[in-house]
Amino acid sequence: MHASKEIGFSVKALPVNPQPTCDAQPVGLDDRPLTRYSVDLLVQTKDVKLARTSDSNYEGQLRIDLVAWDRYGDGHKKFWKELGIDLRPESYAAAESAGIPAHFEIDLPESAVFLEAGVYDWNAGKVGTVEVSLR
Repeated sequence: MHASKEIGFSVKALPVNPQPTCDAQPVGLDDRPLTRYSVDLLVQTKDVKLARTSDSNYEGQLRIDLVAWDRYGDGHKKFWKELGIDLRPESYAAAESAGIPAHFEIDLPESAVFLEAGVYDWNAGKVGTVEVSLR
């Protein structure tokens, strides 16, 4: 992914504890050994286009991409998901101050050193990326 600042968001990625058992179904890829990560994003509402609905809710559509990189710069697309947003007015007020939350779990090879997250807003055609260290 190319670095972009059109959409501001934060990312927190931590290994889950306890880790899944060895026979658990992998999330995101099949390479072994794996470490499962909990990934939380908070997307700034001011940077995405949310449409008001007839019942005063706020709707939008985001795409979240997660890519892991090893220390040699080799990257692999690991995960992407569409995120439909439908916020009631009281939830929108909370999202304005804290951000729109998104939570994912992903299994990454132990060689992964960095995780890059990308957010694409389908309504505005804008994108933002953030890279975090896993080690």
